[in-house]
Amino acid sequence: MVDGDGQPVGKTVVRGTKINFENGEYAPVVHVYSRDGNGRFLIQKMSKEKASLYATTGGMMESGGGVFMKPRFANPRKKLG
Repeated sequence: MVDGDGQPVGKTVVRGTKINFENGEYAPVVHVYSRDGNGRFLIQKMSKEKASLYATTGGMMESGGGVFMKPRFANPRKKLG
């Protein structure tokens, strides 16, 4: 959890739990948008089990950093397959 300036507020979030935000607290996330050689954005189609919806790839940030924290997944290619 961070404040409006991206500085840690001393709280962490456990995946799958409800976040109780207090005023001015945020849980930073990353979204990955890929483009092909023609500049077109590539989007991910989810499985039929998830109603074949479209989605972006993303995730929560790791704790322990400041404004420039690193994403929990270090290699988007590995996550996308």
